[in-house]
Amino acid sequence: MTAAQTTPAAPTSNPVAEAAIIAGLVNCGDPAAIGRYALEHRLGSECFSLRAFRVAYESIIDLAATGQPVDLPILAQRLDAEDLASVDSACREHVSAANFTHYARILIGCKQRRNEAAARDRLVQAVIDGAPEHELAAIVESIRIAGQDPNADREPRFQWADEFCRNRPDTCWLIDDYMPASSIGVLFGDSESWKTFLAIDMAGCIATGRQWRGKDVRQGNVLFIAGEGGYGLRARIQAWFDYHGEPMRNFAVSTVPLELCDPKNADDLIADIRRFAGNEQFVFIVLDTLSTHFGSGDENVSADMNKFRRAVLKLSKATDAAVAIIHHPGHNNKDREKGAITLRQGIDWGYRVERVGDVTTITPTKTKDAPKPPSLSWTLQTVPLPWVDAKQKPINGAVLVPAALASTSASTNQMLTRQQRIALTALDTAIDRHGEDGAALVGDWKRVAIDAGITQSESRQGKYAAFQRAVDALVDGGHVIQEGNAFRPSTRQHASTNRQHVDNVDRATEVSMRKHLSTHPFRGVDNVYVDAEPKHSENPKPNGNGGGHVGDESATKPTGPDISPDTPRANQQPPAADPLATRVAELIAQGWAPPNAQARARSEAMHRVEPGARP
Repeated sequence: MTAAQTTPAAPTSNPVAEAAIIAGLVNCGDPAAIGRYALEHRLGSECFSLRAFRVAYESIIDLAATGQPVDLPILAQRLDAEDLASVDSACREHVSAANFTHYARILIGCKQRRNEAAARDRLVQAVIDGAPEHELAAIVESIRIAGQDPNADREPRFQWADEFCRNRPDTCWLIDDYMPASSIGVLFGDSESWKTFLAIDMAGCIATGRQWRGKDVRQGNVLFIAGEGGYGLRARIQAWFDYHGEPMRNFAVSTVPLELCDPKNADDLIADIRRFAGNEQFVFIVLDTLSTHFGSGDENVSADMNKFRRAVLKLSKATDAAVAIIHHPGHNNKDREKGAITLRQGIDWGYRVERVGDVTTITPTKTKDAPKPPSLSWTLQTVPLPWVDAKQKPINGAVLVPAALASTSASTNQMLTRQQRIALTALDTAIDRHGEDGAALVGDWKRVAIDAGITQSESRQGKYAAFQRAVDALVDGGHVIQEGNAFRPSTRQHASTNRQHVDNVDRATEVSMRKHLSTHPFRGVDNVYVDAEPKHSENPKPNGNGGGHVGDESATKPTGPDISPDTPRANQQPPAADPLATRVAELIAQGWAPPNAQARARSEAMHRVEPGARP
């Protein structure tokens, strides 16, 4: 036998080193130190070949990531009895982390040899299966990478500040002002808010080099990983290229879900991308949606969300691409992404996508290293496609077309709640559809706002209450002007002779003292200004007590007209025509106001004292 034949092969696993690493981390217990150990030695769960230690390592890292101390009682809540026994035995045998670095190097070497052996097995199988040359070449390249020293090309960990700051810190944009290159971000919004159309619009502009909403882009290959919905996605992509008159190019698609909570799947995805693209490079990758590609795990648990986030970060760094994650908003808070807050904390940029009626708008929620850009809006336009279905009916697609932004600026919109923003945009839609003189009736506005999803409540009363709260806030905040039963955004230009508006000729008139800013509990009911003293008709109808009106302070008051010169005479009407009572009765009949509305409105009116009236 030769020396080469007698030399044993290097091991692909080392149970002693794995036990020592786990024991060192558990005995340390400090989450900050554990995180530092893992980062400095570049340890991942794939470094452990034994299941008990691999599961224990994942639990330890998850606990440390959330700032929780690590010990055996806490691990007992996460591990089964057999795995916990293995960890307990390791802690008894290795009582310190003195040789942590030595054992970490052993595990990294074992992992490297396992990867190399697996790549060689794939090469053998590919040759047997008669795989094409480009696939064999990709496998050979993976063998070469697996055999490299992981620390050979490692960049220095530390740098002097004068050297570090020598280069100007320019932001490299994929879409100017809206998306940095090599970044991670989220587009989140409710179902049917046209998030996928937006991502396709971004991807199409990047693939073709077209400006996106007037902003320059860095042209390059894009990869859209849908995971599902191949039929609809095919029509949407075709529609985009047809509408813009661009030949289809630089746009790749996948409909295979990823399950990125498993770190191995991230490695497989990166290998598949390199195998597919060869020497080409993707600059933009879309994951549609987070739920589709999350895998086994709970989006509301920080540990599981951290696994997903680390996988996406690994994908971005390996491909040098910007990754956009399409996601949904929270159930109770539509202004943030669904699930654990660690997602928001770990991204570079984010946009909320909100659709109201026929318009969808993006609003920046996070921009890590640049000012927040302005909000943008679109409408959806149908595009005929060069296809027919099995019954010879034409197949259509759709594409986003730029639209004017809602009536308020982005900065104002960001100070409003979700319900207020929906109501404000719904007012514009109601004015466009049903309005006159730049205003809309409250009934039309209410119907559009409810159809736009101002609340998740299923009850009629809940929907009306949500709409009413939004209206009150918008009027009190000066965003909306009330004119009797009609409303208009305060930013709209208009000409009106309604009594609530200030007279441009004489601003000292009584009208100017009765402006539209009302605190009436029922928006849409005309204000009735009640004088400080009750008025009496020249010919009052007697009541059962011998005279006066029901509700008068005294039934024995004189019946002649009140001619006091210093008593305001606004809104005089015959007693039989009380507009407040009539209007409130109509609202009660329509289900708009509760049955006690008339009493509440009358009470408020009777206690209001107009300027100039005697208290």
